[in-house]
Amino acid sequence: LLGFDDYITPYSQARGEDIMRGVNYASAAAGVREETGRQLGARITFAGQVANHVNTVSQVVNILGDENEAANYLSKCIYSIGLGSNDYLNNYFMPTFYSTGNQYSPDSFANDLINRYTQQLRIMYNNGARKFALIGIGAIGCSPNELAQNSRDGTTCDERINSANRIFNSKLVALVDHFNQNTPDAKFTYINAYGIFQDMVANPSRYGFRVTNAGCCGVGRNNGQITCLP
Repeated sequence: LLGFDDYITPYSQARGEDIMRGVNYASAAAGVREETGRQLGARITFAGQVANHVNTVSQVVNILGDENEAANYLSKCIYSIGLGSNDYLNNYFMPTFYSTGNQYSPDSFANDLINRYTQQLRIMYNNGARKFALIGIGAIGCSPNELAQNSRDGTTCDERINSANRIFNSKLVALVDHFNQNTPDAKFTYINAYGIFQDMVANPSRYGFRVTNAGCCGVGRNNGQITCLP
């Protein structure tokens, strides 16, 4: 769709001209909050990913030889950001490892995530980013992992989780509107992952699926009690 011949190079491997073709900063299990996903081991949080991007920006300046040229180049890049799911899946709704579920209401937790999200977006904007695609979170309460743990019949979604996800998404939409109103030289777009996910569950054959309540490579009930392993 975007004309790439191959996957974007991960940050850990990007060198020289590879950087000019795009960099992938994603880190499995990472979230907006620093502690999210810690029970799964090492990961690079959103703040860490943004810090890595700032380092990349300095390399772009060196490659192009001029800050103005770099700013012009970066303004044409698309920054795709999809974070927040792990903050619910591997934090807020995991009381065995985290206390956030007791410390925050769903609304206040979403506010905390959005405030942290906003800080990182401002850093990116201040370092030349101008085209943002912010991806909302899907219906985590319908994921195989949550169905395995919380669904009596293995198919009914956990509305408690989905409700919290919708709260976050509504605040992310408001954040997109805020940036579009206050940074006229930038463009922020919201991607409705929740709606896309719901349509896939309701109309699986349209997307080439037959099973919507089980993982493809996990273990246990719904192939979701233990998530996919390397």
